[in-house]
Amino acid sequence: MDRRTLLDSAATSVNEFGTDLYTALAARAASTPNLVVSPASVAIALAMMLAGAAGDTGAQLAAALHSGDATALAASMNALTTGFDSHTQTVEVPGGDSADVVLAIATSLWLQAGFCVEVAFLDVLATQYGAGLRSVDYSTDPEAAGLAINAWVDEATHGRIPELLGQGAVTTDTQLILVNAVYMKAPWLHMFSDDATAPAAFTTNDGTSVQAPTMHVVDQFDYAAGEGYQAVVLPYLGDGLSMVIVLHDAGQPPYAAAAAVATLGDATSARVAVSLPKFDIETSVALTDVLIALGVTDAFDPVTANLRGIADTTPPLFVNTVIHQANITVDEQGTEAAAATAVLLAGGAAAPPAEPIDFTVDRPFVFAVRDDTSGAILFLGHIGDPTLTRS
Repeated sequence: MDRRTLLDSAATSVNEFGTDLYTALAARAASTPNLVVSPASVAIALAMMLAGAAGDTGAQLAAALHSGDATALAASMNALTTGFDSHTQTVEVPGGDSADVVLAIATSLWLQAGFCVEVAFLDVLATQYGAGLRSVDYSTDPEAAGLAINAWVDEATHGRIPELLGQGAVTTDTQLILVNAVYMKAPWLHMFSDDATAPAAFTTNDGTSVQAPTMHVVDQFDYAAGEGYQAVVLPYLGDGLSMVIVLHDAGQPPYAAAAAVATLGDATSARVAVSLPKFDIETSVALTDVLIALGVTDAFDPVTANLRGIADTTPPLFVNTVIHQANITVDEQGTEAAAATAVLLAGGAAAPPAEPIDFTVDRPFVFAVRDDTSGAILFLGHIGDPTLTRS
Protein backbone atom coordinates (compact mmCIF):
# COMPACT_ATOMS: atom_id res chain seq x y z
CA MET A 1 0.00 0.00 0.00
CA ASP A 2 1.49 3.38 -1.00
CA ARG A 3 2.04 6.19 1.50
CA ARG A 4 -0.84 8.36 0.23
CA THR A 5 -3.28 5.48 0.64
CA LEU A 6 -1.97 4.78 4.14
CA LEU A 7 -2.36 8.44 5.14
CA ASP A 8 -5.88 8.60 3.73
CA SER A 9 -6.83 5.45 5.64
CA ALA A 10 -5.40 6.76 8.92
CA ALA A 11 -7.03 10.18 8.51
CA THR A 12 -10.40 8.57 7.81
CA SER A 13 -10.11 6.48 10.96
CA VAL A 14 -9.00 9.40 13.15
CA ASN A 15 -11.51 11.89 11.78
CA GLU A 16 -14.61 9.70 11.66
CA PHE A 17 -13.92 8.24 15.08
CA GLY A 18 -13.02 11.70 16.38
CA THR A 19 -16.24 13.25 15.12
CA ASP A 20 -18.25 10.43 16.73
CA LEU A 21 -16.37 10.84 20.01
CA TYR A 22 -16.59 14.63 20.09
CA THR A 23 -20.30 14.69 19.18
CA ALA A 24 -21.11 12.13 21.88
CA LEU A 25 -19.12 14.02 24.51
CA ALA A 26 -20.62 17.37 23.49
CA ALA A 27 -24.17 16.00 23.69
CA ARG A 28 -23.51 14.45 27.12
CA ALA A 29 -21.91 17.64 28.44
CA ALA A 30 -24.39 20.11 27.01
CA SER A 31 -24.09 22.28 30.10
CA THR A 32 -20.27 22.44 29.80
CA PRO A 33 -19.40 25.61 27.88
CA ASN A 34 -16.01 24.52 26.55
CA LEU A 35 -14.66 21.19 25.35
CA VAL A 36 -11.47 19.92 23.72
CA VAL A 37 -10.35 16.39 22.84
CA SER A 38 -7.61 14.90 20.70
CA PRO A 39 -9.07 12.44 18.19
CA ALA A 40 -5.54 11.47 17.16
CA SER A 41 -4.45 10.64 20.71
CA VAL A 42 -7.49 8.52 21.58
CA ALA A 43 -7.53 6.77 18.18
CA ILE A 44 -3.84 5.85 18.44
CA ALA A 45 -4.30 4.49 21.97
CA LEU A 46 -7.28 2.36 20.92
CA ALA A 47 -5.48 1.22 17.77
CA MET A 48 -2.64 -0.07 19.96
CA MET A 49 -5.16 -2.07 21.99
CA LEU A 50 -6.76 -3.37 18.78
CA ALA A 51 -3.42 -4.99 17.92
CA GLY A 52 -4.10 -7.46 20.74
CA ALA A 53 -7.88 -7.80 20.46
CA ALA A 54 -9.75 -10.66 18.81
CA GLY A 55 -13.28 -11.92 18.18
CA ASP A 56 -16.16 -9.57 18.94
CA THR A 57 -13.87 -7.37 21.06
CA GLY A 58 -11.64 -6.71 18.06
CA ALA A 59 -14.58 -6.27 15.70
CA GLN A 60 -16.17 -3.66 17.97
CA LEU A 61 -12.93 -1.72 18.32
CA ALA A 62 -12.32 -1.84 14.56
CA ALA A 63 -15.86 -0.62 13.85
CA ALA A 64 -15.53 2.27 16.31
CA LEU A 65 -12.24 3.23 14.63
CA HIS A 66 -13.84 2.92 11.18
CA SER A 67 -11.22 0.36 10.22
CA GLY A 68 -11.67 -3.24 9.14
CA ASP A 69 -8.19 -4.63 9.72
CA ALA A 70 -5.87 -4.25 12.73
CA THR A 71 -2.72 -4.92 10.69
CA ALA A 72 -3.60 -2.35 8.02
CA LEU A 73 -4.59 0.18 10.70
CA ALA A 74 -1.22 -0.25 12.44
CA ALA A 75 0.62 0.41 9.17
CA SER A 76 -1.49 3.47 8.38
CA MET A 77 -1.07 4.88 11.90
CA ASN A 78 2.68 4.41 11.55
CA ALA A 79 2.67 6.42 8.32
CA LEU A 80 0.55 9.11 9.97
CA THR A 81 2.69 9.54 13.08
CA THR A 82 5.90 9.44 11.05
CA GLY A 83 4.49 12.30 9.01
CA PHE A 84 3.66 14.21 12.18
CA ASP A 85 7.33 14.13 13.14
CA SER A 86 8.26 16.05 9.98
CA HIS A 87 6.39 19.13 11.22
CA THR A 88 8.90 19.74 14.02
CA GLN A 89 11.28 22.35 12.63
CA THR A 90 12.66 25.84 13.02
CA VAL A 91 11.05 28.21 10.54
CA GLU A 92 11.78 31.76 9.44
CA VAL A 93 9.40 34.48 10.53
CA PRO A 94 8.86 37.50 8.29
CA GLY A 95 11.30 40.15 9.47
CA GLY A 96 14.30 37.86 9.86
CA ASP A 97 13.46 36.12 13.13
CA SER A 98 12.92 32.39 13.59
CA ALA A 99 10.43 30.30 15.54
CA ASP A 100 9.97 26.65 16.45
CA VAL A 101 7.10 24.51 15.23
CA VAL A 102 6.68 21.37 17.33
CA LEU A 103 4.41 18.37 16.82
CA ALA A 104 5.43 15.39 18.92
CA ILE A 105 3.69 12.04 19.44
CA ALA A 106 4.87 9.65 22.16
CA THR A 107 3.58 6.22 23.17
CA SER A 108 4.49 3.84 25.95
CA LEU A 109 3.47 0.55 27.54
CA TRP A 110 3.65 0.23 31.33
CA LEU A 111 3.67 -3.41 32.35
CA GLN A 112 3.36 -5.16 35.70
CA ALA A 113 6.74 -6.71 36.53
CA GLY A 114 6.65 -10.42 35.73
CA PHE A 115 3.43 -10.22 33.71
CA CYS A 116 3.82 -12.15 30.44
CA VAL A 117 2.71 -10.36 27.28
CA GLU A 118 2.50 -11.89 23.81
CA VAL A 119 5.70 -11.23 21.84
CA ALA A 120 3.72 -10.50 18.64
CA PHE A 121 1.81 -7.73 20.44
CA LEU A 122 5.01 -6.16 21.74
CA ASP A 123 6.51 -6.32 18.25
CA VAL A 124 3.57 -4.43 16.73
CA LEU A 125 3.68 -1.75 19.43
CA ALA A 126 7.44 -1.32 19.01
CA THR A 127 7.63 -1.33 15.21
CA GLN A 128 4.39 0.42 14.25
CA TYR A 129 3.69 2.67 17.25
CA GLY A 130 7.17 3.24 18.67
CA ALA A 131 5.92 2.27 22.13
CA GLY A 132 8.68 1.76 24.66
CA LEU A 133 8.18 -0.92 27.33
CA ARG A 134 8.52 0.02 30.99
CA SER A 135 8.21 -2.28 33.99
CA VAL A 136 6.42 -1.13 37.16
CA ASP A 137 4.92 -2.83 40.20
CA TYR A 138 1.20 -2.15 40.38
CA SER A 139 0.63 -5.03 42.78
CA THR A 140 2.62 -3.62 45.70
CA ASP A 141 2.80 0.13 44.96
CA PRO A 142 0.17 1.34 42.47
CA GLU A 143 0.63 4.94 43.61
CA ALA A 144 4.32 4.93 42.64
CA ALA A 145 3.46 3.40 39.27
CA GLY A 146 0.88 6.12 38.64
CA LEU A 147 3.37 8.83 39.58
CA ALA A 148 5.92 7.38 37.15
CA ILE A 149 3.38 7.42 34.32
CA ASN A 150 2.32 10.96 35.18
CA ALA A 151 5.96 12.09 35.13
CA TRP A 152 6.40 10.55 31.66
CA VAL A 153 3.26 12.30 30.36
CA ASP A 154 4.32 15.59 32.00
CA GLU A 155 7.64 15.48 30.13
CA ALA A 156 6.06 14.39 26.83
CA THR A 157 3.55 17.27 26.97
CA HIS A 158 6.12 19.89 28.05
CA GLY A 159 4.46 20.34 31.42
CA ARG A 160 0.93 20.92 30.12
CA ILE A 161 -0.48 17.65 31.55
CA PRO A 162 1.25 17.00 34.88
CA GLU A 163 -1.39 14.58 36.24
CA LEU A 164 -3.17 12.36 33.74
CA LEU A 165 -3.89 9.63 36.29
CA GLY A 166 -5.59 10.94 39.40
CA GLN A 167 -5.38 9.40 42.84
CA GLY A 168 -6.93 5.95 42.86
CA ALA A 169 -6.92 5.51 39.07
CA VAL A 170 -4.18 2.88 39.27
CA THR A 171 -4.94 -0.10 41.53
CA THR A 172 -3.29 -3.33 42.59
CA ASP A 173 -5.43 -5.11 39.95
CA THR A 174 -3.87 -3.11 37.10
CA GLN A 175 -1.69 -5.24 34.83
CA LEU A 176 -0.73 -2.86 32.06
CA ILE A 177 -1.43 0.67 30.85
CA LEU A 178 -1.14 1.91 27.27
CA VAL A 179 -0.35 5.63 27.05
CA ASN A 180 -0.30 8.10 24.17
CA ALA A 181 0.73 11.75 24.43
CA VAL A 182 0.52 14.57 21.87
CA TYR A 183 2.19 17.98 22.10
CA MET A 184 1.85 20.78 19.56
CA LYS A 185 3.12 24.35 19.46
CA ALA A 186 3.10 26.57 16.40
CA PRO A 187 3.01 30.30 15.56
CA TRP A 188 0.47 31.72 13.13
CA LEU A 189 1.50 32.35 9.54
CA HIS A 190 -0.58 35.54 9.70
CA MET A 191 -0.13 36.81 13.25
CA PHE A 192 -2.70 38.77 15.16
CA SER A 193 -1.35 42.08 16.40
CA ASP A 194 -1.31 42.46 20.18
CA ASP A 195 -2.37 46.09 19.75
CA ALA A 196 -5.52 45.08 17.88
CA THR A 197 -6.84 42.84 20.66
CA ALA A 198 -9.73 44.39 22.56
CA PRO A 199 -12.79 43.28 24.55
CA ALA A 200 -15.78 42.43 22.35
CA ALA A 201 -19.23 41.05 23.00
CA PHE A 202 -19.60 37.25 22.85
CA THR A 203 -22.94 35.51 23.30
CA THR A 204 -22.42 32.32 25.31
CA ASN A 205 -24.26 29.00 25.13
CA ASP A 206 -26.94 30.16 27.56
CA GLY A 207 -27.51 33.48 25.79
CA THR A 208 -25.48 35.58 28.23
CA SER A 209 -23.33 38.34 26.75
CA VAL A 210 -19.75 38.52 28.02
CA GLN A 211 -16.81 40.73 27.08
CA ALA A 212 -14.06 38.48 25.67
CA PRO A 213 -10.53 39.58 24.67
CA THR A 214 -10.83 39.35 20.89
CA MET A 215 -8.03 39.26 18.30
CA HIS A 216 -8.25 40.78 14.84
CA VAL A 217 -6.47 40.19 11.53
CA VAL A 218 -7.26 40.83 7.86
CA ASP A 219 -5.48 38.62 5.33
CA GLN A 220 -5.85 35.95 2.67
CA PHE A 221 -7.34 32.75 4.12
CA ASP A 222 -9.15 29.68 2.85
CA TYR A 223 -12.82 30.33 3.48
CA ALA A 224 -16.00 28.28 3.05
CA ALA A 225 -19.70 28.77 3.67
CA GLY A 226 -22.16 25.88 3.70
CA GLU A 227 -25.62 25.03 4.94
CA GLY A 228 -25.78 26.27 8.51
CA TYR A 229 -22.15 27.34 8.89
CA GLN A 230 -19.19 29.35 7.67
CA ALA A 231 -15.55 28.41 8.20
CA VAL A 232 -12.07 29.85 7.91
CA VAL A 233 -8.69 28.08 7.87
CA LEU A 234 -5.91 29.78 9.85
CA PRO A 235 -2.51 28.35 8.81
CA TYR A 236 0.51 28.04 11.05
CA LEU A 237 4.08 28.72 10.00
CA GLY A 238 5.82 25.74 8.46
CA ASP A 239 3.20 24.93 5.81
CA GLY A 240 1.82 21.79 7.40
CA LEU A 241 -0.61 22.58 10.22
CA SER A 242 -3.71 24.75 10.42
CA MET A 243 -6.63 25.62 12.66
CA VAL A 244 -10.15 25.45 11.27
CA ILE A 245 -12.77 27.69 12.88
CA VAL A 246 -16.37 26.69 12.15
CA LEU A 247 -19.03 29.24 13.08
CA HIS A 248 -22.53 27.76 13.02
CA ASP A 249 -25.70 29.72 12.43
CA ALA A 250 -27.12 31.39 15.52
CA GLY A 251 -29.42 29.18 17.56
CA GLN A 252 -27.70 25.86 16.83
CA PRO A 253 -25.54 23.93 19.32
CA PRO A 254 -21.84 24.55 18.67
CA TYR A 255 -21.15 20.97 17.66
CA ALA A 256 -23.87 20.96 14.98
CA ALA A 257 -21.36 21.77 12.24
CA ALA A 258 -18.46 19.67 13.57
CA ALA A 259 -18.52 17.34 10.58
CA ALA A 260 -17.71 20.31 8.34
CA VAL A 261 -14.18 20.40 9.78
CA ALA A 262 -13.05 17.38 7.79
CA THR A 263 -15.02 18.21 4.64
CA LEU A 264 -13.98 21.70 3.63
CA GLY A 265 -13.41 20.72 0.02
CA ASP A 266 -15.19 23.83 -1.22
CA ALA A 267 -12.89 26.25 0.66
CA THR A 268 -11.41 28.94 -1.57
CA SER A 269 -8.87 31.68 -0.99
CA ALA A 270 -10.45 34.98 -0.02
CA ARG A 271 -9.60 38.14 1.84
CA VAL A 272 -11.15 37.69 5.28
CA ALA A 273 -11.39 39.95 8.31
CA VAL A 274 -11.15 37.54 11.24
CA SER A 275 -12.24 38.48 14.76
CA LEU A 276 -11.49 35.59 17.12
CA PRO A 277 -11.59 35.42 20.93
CA LYS A 278 -8.49 34.24 22.72
CA PHE A 279 -9.08 31.01 24.63
CA ASP A 280 -7.32 28.69 27.05
CA ILE A 281 -9.29 25.57 27.97
CA GLU A 282 -8.87 22.03 29.28
CA THR A 283 -10.97 18.87 29.39
CA SER A 284 -10.32 15.80 31.54
CA VAL A 285 -12.71 12.89 31.09
CA ALA A 286 -13.11 9.14 31.55
CA LEU A 287 -14.21 7.78 28.17
CA THR A 288 -15.57 4.42 29.30
CA ASP A 289 -19.29 5.25 29.04
CA VAL A 290 -18.87 7.10 25.75
CA LEU A 291 -16.89 4.27 24.14
CA ILE A 292 -19.48 1.76 25.29
CA ALA A 293 -22.16 3.96 23.70
CA LEU A 294 -20.11 3.93 20.48
CA GLY A 295 -20.23 0.14 20.45
CA VAL A 296 -17.04 -0.83 22.25
CA THR A 297 -18.74 -3.00 24.88
CA ASP A 298 -16.94 -6.32 25.21
CA ALA A 299 -13.51 -4.82 26.01
CA PHE A 300 -14.86 -3.39 29.28
CA ASP A 301 -16.55 -6.62 30.36
CA PRO A 302 -14.40 -9.02 32.42
CA VAL A 303 -16.42 -11.95 31.05
CA THR A 304 -16.58 -11.14 27.33
CA ALA A 305 -13.30 -9.22 26.78
CA ASN A 306 -11.05 -10.98 24.28
CA LEU A 307 -7.62 -9.39 24.56
CA ARG A 308 -5.71 -12.66 24.36
CA GLY A 309 -3.49 -11.18 21.68
CA ILE A 310 -2.05 -9.00 24.45
CA ALA A 311 -1.83 -11.71 27.10
CA ASP A 312 -3.54 -15.11 27.35
CA THR A 313 -4.21 -15.12 31.07
CA THR A 314 -6.71 -16.53 33.55
CA PRO A 315 -8.69 -14.53 34.50
CA PRO A 316 -8.50 -12.70 31.14
CA LEU A 317 -7.52 -9.08 30.67
CA PHE A 318 -10.22 -6.45 30.30
CA VAL A 319 -10.21 -2.66 30.06
CA ASN A 320 -10.88 -1.01 33.40
CA THR A 321 -11.11 2.55 32.06
CA VAL A 322 -9.86 4.92 29.38
CA ILE A 323 -8.75 8.33 30.64
CA HIS A 324 -8.24 11.32 28.35
CA GLN A 325 -7.05 14.85 29.01
CA ALA A 326 -6.49 17.69 26.54
CA ASN A 327 -5.85 21.41 26.69
CA ILE A 328 -5.27 24.20 24.22
CA THR A 329 -4.17 27.84 24.41
CA VAL A 330 -4.83 30.22 21.52
CA ASP A 331 -3.48 33.78 21.53
CA GLU A 332 -2.02 36.41 19.19
CA GLN A 333 1.21 34.48 18.60
CA GLY A 334 -0.22 31.04 17.85
CA THR A 335 -1.33 27.84 19.54
CA GLU A 336 0.04 25.48 22.17
CA ALA A 337 -1.83 22.27 22.91
CA ALA A 338 -1.37 18.89 24.52
CA ALA A 339 -3.29 15.69 25.03
CA ALA A 340 -2.78 12.33 26.65
CA THR A 341 -4.77 9.10 26.68
CA ALA A 342 -4.34 6.14 29.02
CA VAL A 343 -5.95 2.74 28.49
CA LEU A 344 -5.88 0.90 31.81
CA LEU A 345 -6.16 -2.88 31.59
CA ALA A 346 -6.83 -5.06 34.64
CA GLY A 347 -6.52 -9.37 35.51
CA GLY A 348 -7.14 26.60 -6.27
CA ALA A 349 -7.40 30.13 -5.35
CA ALA A 350 -10.20 32.64 -6.09
CA ALA A 351 -9.84 36.37 -6.71
CA PRO A 352 -10.34 38.37 -3.51
CA PRO A 353 -13.48 40.47 -3.21
CA ALA A 354 -13.30 44.25 -3.10
CA GLU A 355 -14.05 44.18 0.62
CA PRO A 356 -12.89 41.48 3.05
CA ILE A 357 -15.37 38.87 4.15
CA ASP A 358 -16.42 39.51 7.73
CA PHE A 359 -15.76 36.50 9.99
CA THR A 360 -16.67 37.73 13.45
CA VAL A 361 -16.68 34.97 16.04
CA ASP A 362 -19.12 36.42 18.56
CA ARG A 363 -20.98 33.24 19.52
CA PRO A 364 -20.14 29.57 20.25
CA PHE A 365 -17.90 27.96 17.65
CA VAL A 366 -16.11 24.73 16.78
CA PHE A 367 -12.34 24.62 16.32
CA ALA A 368 -9.95 21.97 15.05
CA VAL A 369 -6.19 21.74 14.66
CA ARG A 370 -5.35 19.52 11.72
CA ASP A 371 -2.42 18.03 9.86
CA ASP A 372 -2.78 19.46 6.35
CA THR A 373 -0.79 16.68 4.67
CA SER A 374 -3.13 13.89 5.75
CA GLY A 375 -6.15 15.91 6.85
CA ALA A 376 -6.11 14.16 10.25
CA ILE A 377 -7.56 16.13 13.16
CA LEU A 378 -5.19 16.55 16.10
CA PHE A 379 -7.46 18.57 18.38
CA LEU A 380 -11.23 19.14 18.14
CA GLY A 381 -13.57 21.07 20.38
CA HIS A 382 -15.83 24.03 20.88
CA ILE A 383 -15.86 27.30 22.77
CA GLY A 384 -19.10 28.37 24.40
CA ASP A 385 -17.56 30.95 26.73
CA PRO A 386 -13.98 32.11 26.01
CA THR A 387 -13.82 34.01 29.30
CA LEU A 388 -13.73 30.69 31.21
CA THR A 389 -10.10 29.53 31.22
CA ARG A 390 -8.17 26.61 32.69
CA SER A 391 -6.04 28.88 34.92
